[in-house]
Amino acid sequence: MGDIPVVVVNSTKTAKELMEDPNLFNERAPAPVLNDYFKGRGLAGAHHPNGFWKDQRKFVSNIIRTLSGSGYKSFEVKLQEEINYLKKNIRQKADGRPFDILQSLQMTAANFIWVLTIGERFHHNDGFHQNVVKLLYDSLQSMKYVTASLIFPSMLRIPGNSVSKLFSYLDQLYVMLGQKIKDYRGIKPSGGQTSEDFVGLFMKEMDKYKDDPSKAPAYLNEDNLLFVLQDFFLAGVDTTSSTLYWLFLYLARNPSIQRKAFAHIQSVSGHRNSVALEDYGKLPFINALVMETLRVTAMVPIVARSNIHDFEFRGHKIPQGTWFLFNFYNMANDASTWHEPASFIPERFLDTEGNLAWNENFKPFGFGRRNCLGESMAKKEIFLLLANLLKEFEFSVEDESNLPTVEPNTGLMRVPQAYRVRVRDRSAKLTTNGHCKPSGLNVQSTLPLDIELWSSDVKLTCKN
Repeated sequence: MGDIPVVVVNSTKTAKELMEDPNLFNERAPAPVLNDYFKGRGLAGAHHPNGFWKDQRKFVSNIIRTLSGSGYKSFEVKLQEEINYLKKNIRQKADGRPFDILQSLQMTAANFIWVLTIGERFHHNDGFHQNVVKLLYDSLQSMKYVTASLIFPSMLRIPGNSVSKLFSYLDQLYVMLGQKIKDYRGIKPSGGQTSEDFVGLFMKEMDKYKDDPSKAPAYLNEDNLLFVLQDFFLAGVDTTSSTLYWLFLYLARNPSIQRKAFAHIQSVSGHRNSVALEDYGKLPFINALVMETLRVTAMVPIVARSNIHDFEFRGHKIPQGTWFLFNFYNMANDASTWHEPASFIPERFLDTEGNLAWNENFKPFGFGRRNCLGESMAKKEIFLLLANLLKEFEFSVEDESNLPTVEPNTGLMRVPQAYRVRVRDRSAKLTTNGHCKPSGLNVQSTLPLDIELWSSDVKLTCKN
């Protein structure tokens, strides 16, 4: 690629062989234009030569594990609150009409990051919140041109080129996040930060060295904190919202699978208002739905890594700094590994007794020590969103004679083409007037009563 040697890895077997040395691919694929901008800051920008990326990753991972662990119920409470806001938003937008759910999912995913980082949320119509989400979208759209600049470096000299636009978007995002940190410090001054959000825990660690900052680890400073927050938003918002956008597309196209998922949810949660994280292990079919969606869509089709030293593989001498492009799309759609790989079959991730069965060829979050840092949290967020929305709503296609396509828009990620769904509120209450009787329910009284429709099998029979 340009003057950079490249190896494309198409099979899980080969990828596993390469990963036998866990330290070999500790470096992301070198992109000088990005290195010049990030200068080793943040999670994505931290590279092997700066020496602190392992310590920073461990530190950040510990905070995330703490916040999303069972001991921090307040985090789940805040996520459930955000899901309730999303339900209201969907009801307002649906109102009997088909609509595109993507923006609602994006705003919710961004609010999940806000809750994690600073412990607050924003209204979906909030201008600041909308600007952040737009900057994230614009940044990711421009990111794909970085690879092109490696092949055609002269494009970087063109005024207004897409890579320059990327850095402009990131600069704006940095400033907006910086303002939030400033506001955060004003509300929660030094020494009084909360231990219930990421920024608070990060700053508490910074404050341990306030008397002698020279002794602080290189990653413990506000500048680096802002780059870490950038990474959270860039990595977390689009992937979460796009995963759910794919999920509702496949569920709307496959109503029998959706009915099975709803019955599964009801068998565990019953008439509770919501599905909780404690239900995670009790709903294997919901987890299988997510896993199959991640497999069949291969949202991140290529992951680039670089070897930190020369090595030999299968008789080939490979120099340090070679680009390794791990082709996750091919790994997820290899007919020698997966039965009918193009088909949407959640049951492929269940055993004969209906329990979740992990497939060693399933690697949607990457390989090695630089795999997705937020994997555990992302799974929990997607689980809560999917299960609670399916409990509350039924999603169907806009036009059954013209199903929305599952062919993706492909760039840095494979995302669905825009589509609209019809939404039926499962929890809508119907009041009888003495002339209507619900079939499927044992109702003795002929007086007016409220019937909550927990299943599409319950129908009202009315006499004129």
